[in-house]
Amino acid sequence: REREREREREREREKAKEEKKDDKDSENTETLISQKELEQVQKRYLGGAKVKKKVVKVTDKFRFAFDWEASEDTSADVNPLYNKKHEAQLLFGRGLRAGIDMREQKKNSTYVENLEAVRAKMAEEDVDAEQAEEYKQHQ
Repeated sequence: REREREREREREREKAKEEKKDDKDSENTETLISQKELEQVQKRYLGGAKVKKKVVKVTDKFRFAFDWEASEDTSADVNPLYNKKHEAQLLFGRGLRAGIDMREQKKNSTYVENLEAVRAKMAEEDVDAEQAEEYKQHQ
């Protein structure tokens, strides 16, 4: 008798387990539906997920942004000085810029040529003036 009762109990336990599995499956589908509905209700009445504000670091806050397009640059419109780029005028020494190869500067530079031309012209004028004075003195 006891064996039969134990067998019946085991059968009942197995049936109960199977029923629980079936119930869980049906509950899962029901909870999924209810979960979706719950999310929709929360979005509707509570406003959905809150968007966090982006925290800007102090170093980034005051950093200057160098990325803009040429069309956004208004400096040329404001002042006509910006229309022509200024070249450094080398008045003293050998007419060369520091930190740049001397040979390349001499090849590309017209400064030395212009300076020599001006000096030659001045020398010619001096010679012509001297000759004119001598000519006047002899007459």
